[in-house]
Amino acid sequence: MCSLLKTNIRKGLLIALLILICIPLPASSASYDQVPRKFAGWGTSTTTYRDRVIDSETIVKLDNLYGSKDKTWSRTVTTEKRTEWSGSISSSISSDITLKVGITGVGSIGGGLAGEIRTSVGFNYAYTRRSTDQIQVIAPPGTRIQEIRNVYGDRINAYAKHFVAWVTTKKVSGNIYTPRYFEYVSRRY
Repeated sequence: MCSLLKTNIRKGLLIALLILICIPLPASSASYDQVPRKFAGWGTSTTTYRDRVIDSETIVKLDNLYGSKDKTWSRTVTTEKRTEWSGSISSSISSDITLKVGITGVGSIGGGLAGEIRTSVGFNYAYTRRSTDQIQVIAPPGTRIQEIRNVYGDRINAYAKHFVAWVTTKKVSGNIYTPRYFEYVSRRY
């Protein structure tokens, strides 16, 4: 009975090990491994991908399969991207000193000194990027045309871990997208 139980446990462990080996790990777990360990505080790791398509949208689809003349579409497209950051930092320091002296037969004399220092700093940052493009799409007879706008830019993957005595207490990850330029592409579909 005991050997049968050991055999079943070994089979179960073997199956669990095969499942863990066959299941691919997500890409983010490899990036968390790149974060350096610290005794205390935050450790970070970033990876930057330059000039990638970070957004894509279809502007128009023209269907001219059964027409006998060219089909034309023309528009002015204005794109506006606004980034705004704001914040404030404040601090205060206070102190209090009291002195009390007792004299025999006269009584006691006392005095005090108190002080407080306060500082506050605030900041605002605003950036607006506007782009205006004149788009004209011509679909010859018997074709279908799709106009696509691709946004190229940088993508930064950031990973961070918080450590206390070299032990990970928190994990945080995020992506930052920085658009650089737009490109309009016409393609037949």
